[in-house]
Amino acid sequence: MKIFLKIKRKRFQPDRFYLSNLAFKEGIKEIFEKYLQTGGFLYVLNKKERVYETYIDWIKGDLKKDGKNEQTFKEIVKVVLESKGIPLSYNNIAKNTPINSPHTVQTYLEFLENTYLINILYYIGLDKKIYYRKNKKLHISDPLIAKVLAKYAKTELSTPYTVESTLSTHLKRSASIYYHSKKTEVDVVVEREGKLYGFEAKWGFAQWRKPRGIQAFLLDKETLPVFLASYDFRKL
Repeated sequence: MKIFLKIKRKRFQPDRFYLSNLAFKEGIKEIFEKYLQTGGFLYVLNKKERVYETYIDWIKGDLKKDGKNEQTFKEIVKVVLESKGIPLSYNNIAKNTPINSPHTVQTYLEFLENTYLINILYYIGLDKKIYYRKNKKLHISDPLIAKVLAKYAKTELSTPYTVESTLSTHLKRSASIYYHSKKTEVDVVVEREGKLYGFEAKWGFAQWRKPRGIQAFLLDKETLPVFLASYDFRKL
């Protein structure tokens, strides 16, 4: 397992790539800050004009192709972004929009996931069971997509939420991702060899208590960029 911490004898130990990258920590942090602005799209790096408009046009095209209502989409996206990663139910979202239909909310969230705009994280219990009916965490798939959706829905975007979403997107490249919450919430949880491993992103000054039953790790402004730069996406 190659991540900045690797499993060995049922314990996490620093991976050599992570230890090597610590020497370049400041440079990696600077690059990560830029990544939070541009995301992982080469188009943004090569173009300066109409970037947001171009991606919004693509979203509108997908909405039309799928028979979705643009205003309904905006209402749901606005609630998702303003939740800042707080687990939501279909009912929660419906009650905070003029839609009033949990089923409609579900179909739009599925559209968002199928078009790679969001990641839906289901609750996983300490028994390793996935609870699909519990509230879900909704993460935006890319920092640029988050900016595009915020502009489209006319709402503010939280940097800590963007960072949390970025963490889950990277972990999803090599593992199924969930979340856990019991007294203490864990942003992203993965399962490996019958054990649960959690990762919590904290971009500001906030207290956090490690949960019981999950080997969890706190990633902050100093460690998260290096973690992502050292992570081996081929396997977990």
